[in-house]
Parts: sequence; structure tokens; C-alpha cells
Amino acid sequence: MSVSAPVSVRLLADGQYVHNGVVELQIPEGSGWRTIAKAATGAYGMGRATISVTRDTRIRAYYRGSTTRTTATSSTSPPVPAIAPTSRTYISLSFFVVAMKTGPVVRRR
Repeated sequence: MSVSAPVSVRLLADGQYVHNGVVELQIPEGSGWRTIAKAATGAYGMGRATISVTRDTRIRAYYRGSTTRTTATSSTSPPVPAIAPTSRTYISLSFFVVAMKTGPVVRRR
């Protein structure tokens, strides 16, 4: 059985929202992490996705970076239970992912 849960992410770099970024939602696998869903960021750096889990597991959000931004990883969630939600149970996760700008900052006038 698998349980689906909505996940929201917000991607920031140097205090600014990052739109058109892709944040990966990952679960632990072996000694690493495996991507199970991706959320594209839009206005205000916000993105949404739905994940499905088949066992109790932790989740994290990961941004691979770009030519102008560093990689970034959120904190890891508490274990998400793989139980069928009832009308009184609702699982929802939110992550903040903070990257840094790389290289010289070019300011346009």
C-alpha cells in the first residue's frame, strides 16, 4: 500500500525568491538519497508536488544548483508514516531550500 502526500517547497538564494528552479524530493536509499518527485518553482519561489511512500520514511528537498547558484539541501523531515489516511488524518510537508549565488553579482540598472 502507498500513501500520497502533498509537498510544498520554497527556493531562496541570497534572500531572493528563485523562480524556474527545480527542487527534488528525496528519500534515503542505501547510503544515499533517491529522487521520488520534482517540484518546479514559480512565483515567490514556491513549488508543489505529490509524493507516494510505501514505507515509513524521511523526506528531504534538494536543489542541484545552477551556473549562478549553489546546491542546497533542506533539513530532513520526521518519518512520514505509510498508513492509509482517514478523514481525520492529513499528511502535508513543507520545505525551505536556501541556496547561495556563485561568482560575481552583476547588478543591472
